[in-house]
Amino acid sequence: GYAPAQYTLGTIYAGKDNLIEVDKTEARAWIKRAAEGGVPDAMNQYGFMFYNGEGGTQDRPTAALWFRKAAERGVVDGQFNLAQLYQTGKGVPLNPSEAYKWMKIAANNGADGAKAYAADRGSQLSDEQRARDDDAAARFTPISDGAAVAGSESAG
Repeated sequence: GYAPAQYTLGTIYAGKDNLIEVDKTEARAWIKRAAEGGVPDAMNQYGFMFYNGEGGTQDRPTAALWFRKAAERGVVDGQFNLAQLYQTGKGVPLNPSEAYKWMKIAANNGADGAKAYAADRGSQLSDEQRARDDDAAARFTPISDGAAVAGSESAG
């Protein structure tokens, strides 16, 4: 019942450190428990599994929901992943403004490549939209559930 341990076990089933035979279905089950238990990195990983259909069905709207939960809790990869979904319209309505805002938040938090990506997307917005989204990105404060945030995977 300890969510951080559930996440660790899930990543081991997913292939971390090649400790055991990979079992994506089992990995997804443990990562789900951890995500529902409040582990922000697990939320992003669970979204990643839905995005790619790892260990179960592919479901991009559900992936977006979990990426958002992770993003709101400060997981940079979740912020980047959510931005990409809004940019492509996969799992969420196409929304260049939301894509820019989340990419700007990811850039502010050090995501590799996010600054250039945000600059490119920002050039496609009106000055008013860009100013509004820059302000929202600057004011972003992650939700704190008390769980630790570490690195995880990005959706492609």
